[in-house]
Amino acid sequence: ALSFSATLGIIIFAPYLKLLIKKPVYFSEALSVSVSAWILTLPVLVLAFHQASIVSVFSNILVSFVVLPIMILGFMMVFAGFILPQLAMLIGFIAYLPLSYLVLVARKFGQLPFAQLEINKLNIIVVFCYYLLLFVIFTWLRKKYSIQL
Repeated sequence: ALSFSATLGIIIFAPYLKLLIKKPVYFSEALSVSVSAWILTLPVLVLAFHQASIVSVFSNILVSFVVLPIMILGFMMVFAGFILPQLAMLIGFIAYLPLSYLVLVARKFGQLPFAQLEINKLNIIVVFCYYLLLFVIFTWLRKKYSIQL
């Protein structure tokens, strides 16, 4: 449910948020993707874990530029492991730097005293109303900006 919600949020809302956040380009891309995913996953996270991260959007922006290199290096490491294990180890050492940065940011933001907001009871009717409101906002944005998805 989380992956589906995050992907749907990015597909639906990121193009509109990019229009609102124009510059700098990299920042607008990272912020629009992070906020779009957060918007649709928030109720799922609260229902499952009874807490919402207040800092996740900001930490995601800080690590967004290392995610793709980590994924590429990870795939390279797997494939190299079948052919030449020593090469896989070398790629793993290279991947260590961006991975360490990602883990450091996650730990530091997670340790902030205000990082999580505890929400013990969330009514399913509130969740339904939240998603209904998002649908209304999406419909309005689509009419206003006429972006084809």
